[in-house]
Amino acid sequence: MRGKLIANLKGHTGTVNCLAWSADVLVSGSEDFSIRTWNTTTWQQIAVLTGHNSFVIAIAISPNGRILASASYENTARLWNLENGQPICKVITKWMGYMGLVTSVCWNRDGRLVLSGSYDRTAKVWDVKSGRIVLAIETGLSHVGTVIYSTDETMIAAGGYSKENDDWIKIWDMRTGKLIANLKGHTGTVNCLAWSADVLVSGSEDFSIRTWNTTTWQQIAVLTGHNSFVIAIAISPNGRILASASYDNTGRLWNLKNGQPIETQSIRPCQKFEGHTDWVRGVIHLPGGQRIMTCSRDGSLRVWNLKSGKQIEDDWRDGESGLWDIALSPDGKKVVSGSEDGVVTLWGIDAEKAVTKWTKHTNLATSVCWSQDGGRVLSGSEDGTARVWDVKKGETILAIKTGLSVYSAIYSPDETMIVTGGESKEEFLKVWDANTGKLISNLKGHTERARCLAWTADRTTLISGSHDHSIRTWNTTTWQQINVFIGHTRHVNGIAISPNGRILASASIDDTARLWNLENGQPIGSPLKHTNALNCVSFSADGKLLATGCWDTNAYTWDVSVIIREAGLDELLLNPNVSLPFLIFLLVPTEGAHYRTVTSPYSRYTTRL
Repeated sequence: MRGKLIANLKGHTGTVNCLAWSADVLVSGSEDFSIRTWNTTTWQQIAVLTGHNSFVIAIAISPNGRILASASYENTARLWNLENGQPICKVITKWMGYMGLVTSVCWNRDGRLVLSGSYDRTAKVWDVKSGRIVLAIETGLSHVGTVIYSTDETMIAAGGYSKENDDWIKIWDMRTGKLIANLKGHTGTVNCLAWSADVLVSGSEDFSIRTWNTTTWQQIAVLTGHNSFVIAIAISPNGRILASASYDNTGRLWNLKNGQPIETQSIRPCQKFEGHTDWVRGVIHLPGGQRIMTCSRDGSLRVWNLKSGKQIEDDWRDGESGLWDIALSPDGKKVVSGSEDGVVTLWGIDAEKAVTKWTKHTNLATSVCWSQDGGRVLSGSEDGTARVWDVKKGETILAIKTGLSVYSAIYSPDETMIVTGGESKEEFLKVWDANTGKLISNLKGHTERARCLAWTADRTTLISGSHDHSIRTWNTTTWQQINVFIGHTRHVNGIAISPNGRILASASIDDTARLWNLENGQPIGSPLKHTNALNCVSFSADGKLLATGCWDTNAYTWDVSVIIREAGLDELLLNPNVSLPFLIFLLVPTEGAHYRTVTSPYSRYTTRL
């Protein structure tokens, strides 16, 4: 069962670094220098605890639930009164015996002692009642990132970073402060520790989690799977399961007995479409809602039954050149494709074959897009040009020398403008007059090539996805950047707007597709995980299905409505008062790859690359 969103808590103005829960109170610490308490029935804020003058990075609630310990980058640890119902929580004690950032706090079982760790290389045990230091340990670490008591409280463990050696975890006798063991194995800073019976667990910036026998102090296992720093771990009450969090944007569960990951139930695709022999670069939904079409680097177009996942009849081919992008005409009767030999090809859906070819491009034709009336096709190429073709005559109406290696080209909804995305030195996005080819604006913000584009049907917002891992929105009156969507960890290859204009889908070579709330730029639900990188995404005409094209040579469909409802955002499935046409955008792959634009017959516009 996947978790359903219950509440969004608003109040903090900086990153929330730490959380603690006690009975009916949730406590949060933030980089806005504050600690806040929340009622877990109403989810209303109870109080704001102010006093720290820098980031709050660790908090811990006493066993009786009445006192909070906090650690901050201002080189202090503090104690706070957490009595329920008090509008103002007062500081009890401020401990200032540090010469560096305080990174970690931990209570003992009876609530008499607090253990803390600091960048001043020390671990200190404080007596809560007197406020005095009971034990001060010079750890020998360059900085202490985490501290913890053993389950029987006879030992203290500290993890961190050492310039002098690779002893990045150390164990001491709690009573005497005498060193018991140096644990060797990690090759990066140790950020977190957890202790359960005879097992110590550590998480590190070397991307690994390690388990240690607390009798012999030998390493038991190395848990691998995260692709970035491991920043938090926690052991289940029964001691059998470990939870971990990482900068790779994932949380994972592990079986502590055998060190193997536990596969949590995740969102699964509705259908898988197998048959291509190379990357799927483009996917579109065909009229009637029963079929999809894909194009691939294997040089073929294929039509699939949405329900069964089976291919319908033979491949469509015209030569051996790989196909990079496809777009469906507004009347749903034709498809246009761009290929790696630079050819733009027009296909008849009823004829199931190529009707005509346009051959002016001298390099990869990376993007194709239809005009609303179906009379023109816009194409973009790595040859640096964007071309507008007269469909009946097969002639170039307009050729724009963009100064970019073009990876995406689209019309504005009113077709008065053309936007091209790509790269050339430090230029990535350009806006052109669709009649004259004159440059209107050069948009600054992305730091690497723009891979894909989409334009909201109300004309107010342009959306771009980039190699810099970001998705950005732009005001189309001022051409100023509005927002940056952060979440993907690698190139964003494709984007698509839902038919109701409220949801954005994105595809990335980080092996995931994501859904985003276009109103606030926040991600919706968990990433849709694939086995390999993605090139493209496309919504069905009713917005209920999302199709994705993958480097594993397959296409997939996903139930958007289920994902949205489980995120508690049912309102995003509703149509706004004004009907918004449906835009689709697809994009390319990796280095040297290219991108795409897609059009749906159900929507007035379409674009992407």
